[in-house]
Amino acid sequence: MRNRLSAAGVYARNPSIRWTWLVINILWLSGVLCLFLIGAVSRPHNPLMITQAFSSGVEHVSKDRLTPGPAIEWFVLVLVLISVRWVCLEYLAVWGARIEVRPIDNASGNELDTHPLDVAFREYMSLPKLYQLTTVPGDLEPEHLVEVLRVPTASGWRGLIAAAISYAFPRRAFIVYASLRMQDQNPKYGVAVQVRRLPGLAIELETQWSTSFERALQRGAYAAVAHILPQTKACGKVPWSSWRNRVMPVTLFRDYQRAKKMVAERRYDEALSLYHRALVIDANNIDMRYDVGQLYERLGLYPDALYTYFKLVDQLFPRGMHVRWPRIRIYRKGKRDPFVIWYRYVIVLALGIPLARELLYPDWPELREWLAIEQQGAMRVSQMRTGHTAHVEMRPLRTVELLEIRRLIASSLRERYPATMSSLTSKRIWDQLLQAPARSADPEKRIVALERSMLECAELEAQRLAISLKWSIGRYLGLRGSASLTLTAVRQAQLTIRYRLALLDMPLKNGWTPGRIETELETIGYIAERSTNWLEHYNAACLYALVMAVDKRTGGTQEIPSYRDHAYAAVSELELALRYGEDIDFLRTKRYWLQAGDPDLVGLRGYKCFRAFETRVYGRPLPATVNVPKYELYLHLRALLQDSAGHVEREWRRRATGNAGKVTHARFEEWWRQEEHAWELAIRLGRFYRQWQTRREAVESRRNWIESFGREVRSISYPNIHDPVYVPDLGDFNATQHVINQTDAMFNYLGYQCGRLARDQQNVNASNIMAKTRQWAAYAVRCAQTVPESDLLGKEVVQACEMRAAVWSALRQWAGAPDGERMAKFAEAVRKLRKPPRPTPFNFSAL
Repeated sequence: MRNRLSAAGVYARNPSIRWTWLVINILWLSGVLCLFLIGAVSRPHNPLMITQAFSSGVEHVSKDRLTPGPAIEWFVLVLVLISVRWVCLEYLAVWGARIEVRPIDNASGNELDTHPLDVAFREYMSLPKLYQLTTVPGDLEPEHLVEVLRVPTASGWRGLIAAAISYAFPRRAFIVYASLRMQDQNPKYGVAVQVRRLPGLAIELETQWSTSFERALQRGAYAAVAHILPQTKACGKVPWSSWRNRVMPVTLFRDYQRAKKMVAERRYDEALSLYHRALVIDANNIDMRYDVGQLYERLGLYPDALYTYFKLVDQLFPRGMHVRWPRIRIYRKGKRDPFVIWYRYVIVLALGIPLARELLYPDWPELREWLAIEQQGAMRVSQMRTGHTAHVEMRPLRTVELLEIRRLIASSLRERYPATMSSLTSKRIWDQLLQAPARSADPEKRIVALERSMLECAELEAQRLAISLKWSIGRYLGLRGSASLTLTAVRQAQLTIRYRLALLDMPLKNGWTPGRIETELETIGYIAERSTNWLEHYNAACLYALVMAVDKRTGGTQEIPSYRDHAYAAVSELELALRYGEDIDFLRTKRYWLQAGDPDLVGLRGYKCFRAFETRVYGRPLPATVNVPKYELYLHLRALLQDSAGHVEREWRRRATGNAGKVTHARFEEWWRQEEHAWELAIRLGRFYRQWQTRREAVESRRNWIESFGREVRSISYPNIHDPVYVPDLGDFNATQHVINQTDAMFNYLGYQCGRLARDQQNVNASNIMAKTRQWAAYAVRCAQTVPESDLLGKEVVQACEMRAAVWSALRQWAGAPDGERMAKFAEAVRKLRKPPRPTPFNFSAL
């Protein structure tokens, strides 16, 4: 019974179209309109008023048995106006979805300028780009029929007609009210939001609280849109198609919108965390999971992206048939083409070396060590690469993730491609490829074997995709040729896979020449002069550049004369790709992927013709190095560390000058607990900065730290390396690589030389920064029993505050420009830190 009531409550709260009343109103209006027409036609020579036409129609239909009087005529006219208004409101609510936002009401008790807050609230309402807000806030459209009769007498009958038309044809269907509120406890600032769907009553939503009125208004705007969205046609757009006529959780809509915003702001780690939070609520949302796969690719987590795409393809396209069609309706406007998801799965599965290396031997020495430990079944190892004993609690989270992804990928691919797996010696060999110890005598041989196996799987999957795409007539009828994915593009992917397999078997010097590649492309139907699809030109460029990507001699930093013809052909194809862009802006959206992200173009980026292409298109090229994504990540981490160290430094200097206010025992202990937590974060970031979860935790902790002091937080996004301030030395590869190496050294020092995260009684008297910080934290606890509050800030404590500020200043300078000299200054500042004094016994009974 309770389930039935809850389901009924959900439907009553968020109905899209009230079909019963809509049909009744349409039938009523059709009948009255017929009576009007019959009355007007039955007496064509006698001009009639609209009410008289109705009476004449009734008389004609009833053969003069019924004669409505003036009262009934006007009553029917009023009912017609009400019915027309109701139908128009239903249309605006479902298809038009126009919203009026009333001015913000200040009920907080404080004097505030609500105009900028009102503007911000309207911007947040329009940010999702789902609805149209009325241009004039608080317009004077009548909401009740009685207001039609309040027309001034000076307006005459024209004013009455205008008021009636304004009443019958409204210009908005929803009205949103917002009221500012405050409370004594944190968070103090709140916004109460009411949403009224005309002609019904207003519904008050849950009050949204935050650390400022502007943030609370953002949450309130998202709550209002989340309430309106399931009632309108916009709910059919991705990714909300499954929420029609349901109550949408506010947190789901807010997390998704914030994630999209952070992707645009290049805050990828935070966006990935928000996507995961949204998927906890809507785990079956295909579009959100596809966005997560795109983020995995952007962050270089190719195994995660592969498994994400595999599950999506397995859900969208049923197995057991040679030609596959999607299970859901996807050909409407605003929905994503599922064949694009299938295509991305094929591309990631056919990546080759980057995917195989990330699965078997990732570019993280400690992760490789822990993979070997886990795979050997050992819980301890006597010596790590850093020279100290490993602790089980210090195991990287990526170890567990990668082991599970290996298992899932192995079992999934074995089940999906049994014929391909039989091409290896046995299934046991396939198990060994993914589950063998990471420390192997011949890692390159295992990587090549895994690459070959995955390329064979990708070849089979690309063949299935091409056949299904060829016979999918509904896709062409629905998309009408506007999709970027074409059959020729899929066949180019097949050709690329065959090319990769051929390069594994033959020497590079005997590989495919540009003339042969051009002939193969013409065979599958691609002619450069006739194609008008940017993806086809881009795939052709990647195919020409593939021989340079797999050649270890290039490294992306130097030219090889024998490959210059391939480079010229690839750049020519990129020039053609720039001319076309049916549904996306190629120049803008593919800039990073073209200049730094795509692993197929890694060898091409060191050639002068590609550098000239970058200069012509974007104004300046990026450095000729394969480590541009790593360089960008390091810039982001250094900016995060530099900004955080600067905030802690300023706080310690304020404490040293005595501007921290009254210092109590509890506050003094809080100082050193905060300091200990700050160094724990620095050590954890130094050890595990390659994990996006660790980077996300560092960003979250930094924001909480700054907001605890009542300051506004400045977001730290991934730097735009196209800006001149971030572009490294373009002509010197060694200089760029030196910066990367120095940054690695800085994080290694923070992770392994500043102390341990786990408390160890054997290292209580150690000289590292963490041990000294814990000594001061223990001293602060003892002070509560031995030192009065008036003597807490003694001379030695003030000097300790100054020294702490000096350490954080040295770390801030080191993060700004990592080199050996600044590392030595930081180590010297840590060495000069004094131990806490011994608290002198104090007789509290004498007070």
